Amino acid sequence: MEFKKIRNPVQQYKEILNFVFVIYQSTSGKYPRLEWLEKKPSTKDFKEFAKAYGQFLRYRLETEFDEMYIMRDYSGKIIATFALVYMFQGKDTWWIPEDMRDRIYLEFFMVSEKARGQGIGKHALDISSKTAESMKRKLTVVTFEDIKAYKYYLRHGFKLVRRYKNFVILER
Repeated sequence: MEFKKIRNPVQQYKEILNFVFVIYQSTSGKYPRLEWLEKKPSTKDFKEFAKAYGQFLRYRLETEFDEMYIMRDYSGKIIATFALVYMFQGKDTWWIPEDMRDRIYLEFFMVSEKARGQGIGKHALDISSKTAESMKRKLTVVTFEDIKAYKYYLRHGFKLVRRYKNFVILER
């Protein structure tokens, strides 16, 4: 199994939305954070989740991500994703400080629960690091301090460089 770079991820919108809902369920609603909502959808209600997250996901797929990668299992189901963001002109990337837009950002980094512990995340980090290296930029992550991913990044060589709004920014 390998990550494949997706040329037009919005064409796979429904499948990606379903995958993100699986992640939402496996994290008990902690990721995606949906921090803009007062009341989050139930982890049992795909329809409400799609209503809350779908438009934002479509925006990210169409506009925000400069590169998107997907890994599928042998049956063809998505088991991991990640995206890279590095071109900022004309984008509403309010979550990235103006003075830190010379980096490459790892985003949308998710591995399904059943696929964790197999080196898939490390493989995504390797691809991201090589891309950042080739662009002569630092690999950077914007995340939340209170989710498992934060500790994962620290274990894999990222360092906290800044707190911004309700996020933490880590670099490798």
